[in-house]
Amino acid sequence: RQSSWRELAAGFRLVRRSDGLRWTLGVVASVYLLWALFGLLEPLYVRDVLDESDTVFAMLQAVYGVGLVGAGIGLAALGDRIARPRYVAIAIIVSGATAALYVGTQSLAVAFVGVFLWGVDVAFFYVPAKTLLQRFAPTAFHGRVLALNQALEPAAGMIVTPLGAVALGVVGVQALGMIGGGVAAFGGVIALWLGWRLTVPT
Repeated sequence: RQSSWRELAAGFRLVRRSDGLRWTLGVVASVYLLWALFGLLEPLYVRDVLDESDTVFAMLQAVYGVGLVGAGIGLAALGDRIARPRYVAIAIIVSGATAALYVGTQSLAVAFVGVFLWGVDVAFFYVPAKTLLQRFAPTAFHGRVLALNQALEPAAGMIVTPLGAVALGVVGVQALGMIGGGVAAFGGVIALWLGWRLTVPT
């Protein structure tokens, strides 16, 4: 039985040979960076910008979850038709925009709307992106590619947390969140351009 490190190395070798896997893991990594940034910013945003309690933070997370789960149910009805690079890229654009809307306001009502829409959009990104990983990878490599995908999320947190903490001292919570959302949206535009001609195996 191969070790976990050998499995990851085999996954990396496959990714280097596949345009579709390189594209999908690239966009997934960019979104993980955004999530890691907002994991750092959200508690500070609620406390320092909205001037609200931990209870309100928990309510915002619950509303995000409602959007995520509700959209996930809707995706089940759509099936695999939405698992296309262009739809994933559009979801990244919208994700960046809704994340910026969420932390860019001092209105609690607008924050609730923004975080709900962000939850909806995350569902439209995450499920199709994982489906693309499975479609672009040979069946025998599904486990390796998905393991590589799972390794990217904690790696993003390790990168963003110290850098975000330094940036917070320079630009503040709202500005950093809006910059992060804007960069993610711009990255989505680039991903849309690069992924437009990718052919997805069926």
